[in-house]
Amino acid sequence: MSDLDIGVLNSNQNYAGFVGNSDPFDLYKFSLNSPGKVGVSLNGLSANADLEVLDNRGGVLYNYANGDLSDEVIAIDNLAAGDYTIRVKQISGEAKYDLNLTVENKQVDPITGLKVESGYFTVGETGQVGVDFINDGGGYKGELAIFSLDGMDQFVPGSEEFIKEAANRSQSNSNLGYVVISDPNEAAKFNVGLANADNDGEYKGVKTFAMTPGDTFGVMLVPNGKVQEVFDNPNIGGAKRPLFSLVTANPNEAFHVGQIADINGTGSAFAIEDLRVDTGTDKDYNDVIFRLSGATGKAVNLDEVIDPAKDWRDSKLGKDLIDYVKAESPVTPPPVIDPGTPVTPPPVVDPGTPVTPPPVVDPGTPVNPPPVVDPGTPVTPPPVVDPGTPVTPPPVVDPGTPVTPPPVVDPGTPVNPPPVVDPGTPVTPPPVVDPGTPVTPPPVVDPGTPVTP
Repeated sequence: MSDLDIGVLNSNQNYAGFVGNSDPFDLYKFSLNSPGKVGVSLNGLSANADLEVLDNRGGVLYNYANGDLSDEVIAIDNLAAGDYTIRVKQISGEAKYDLNLTVENKQVDPITGLKVESGYFTVGETGQVGVDFINDGGGYKGELAIFSLDGMDQFVPGSEEFIKEAANRSQSNSNLGYVVISDPNEAAKFNVGLANADNDGEYKGVKTFAMTPGDTFGVMLVPNGKVQEVFDNPNIGGAKRPLFSLVTANPNEAFHVGQIADINGTGSAFAIEDLRVDTGTDKDYNDVIFRLSGATGKAVNLDEVIDPAKDWRDSKLGKDLIDYVKAESPVTPPPVIDPGTPVTPPPVVDPGTPVTPPPVVDPGTPVNPPPVVDPGTPVTPPPVVDPGTPVTPPPVVDPGTPVTPPPVVDPGTPVNPPPVVDPGTPVTPPPVVDPGTPVTPPPVVDPGTPVTP
């Protein structure tokens, strides 16, 4: 099975294919950006196959089944914009075939029912159309207006009724139309053009107008007058006669190729001549240049219509203008950052990490432990004598033996026989403490040395 995505069908296409038992059908997907006349034909069949056109849900819109090997043709006069699929389906045998697609894209002109080739604009899904007056290069002081094409088929193109209704819509200040640029009251951002071009007033930037999403509109320029004057007198002539952006297959005096041009092929910025192109405009395309956002336009490319000797795009100011047009649409301001993203997060430290931990000491460790002595060890034990050992026991006489019992003292008599004390006997041994518990001998004088009886 073949499944081919053609994309936008804007030119004739030819394909050779094959369907059989193993591949019972082939699919060809395509889309139309605007209504158009589409022809689908199946020829060169080697076996029987059928032809179908499906909508975007797979429903059959058109089919052709003739039961033999003759050519099959589906002609759709006015296929709406949208997505479609062509299905070639095997009926019997192994069928080789040639598929031919023809397309005649058109915007059905609501004014006449005739094909509008260019010069029309389609409103985006938001319905908000931004208009930026970016260049005033002419000497006229006029007004530029937009008007909805919905329901204009009741008027003959270029007729008094058509012009009056276009002017009426343009000044309604509603989704049917607006005066979007008033040259006498405002200036353009640039002044690429004649040295004496008048660009007085204040530049007002991008102005936004509410229209119906998906609607189409045209542009009308009153070169040297007001829309109100055109409404009051639809047959007004001279430099006040309105000029239209619309281009039809059979142009009349109201719709001409080249009255408006796309200056860079993006469908967003356009130049409109302030003189009728069928009566000898200067083809400099700098008289009124405007940029659209929220809508897309279709017009002839500037390269095809501008006088090469008057091409302003190579000048310094012209390059600045082109660079400005390349910038993103001002309706959705480019400098705005995604609100979900911090603007400049680098200086912010992770809140889970201390800002500067180096000077902080581990709280589990003493600040300066070196001078702290082990509490289980005496601070300075050197002068302390081992308590279990007498300080100097040598001179201590065995307590069980009298020091040198005087010959006069009765052994059974208490120690103090004062009057009979032998002068060679140490004075008072009584302070001798139980030898098992040394009291603290430091202040005790060596017991081997008599005190001075």
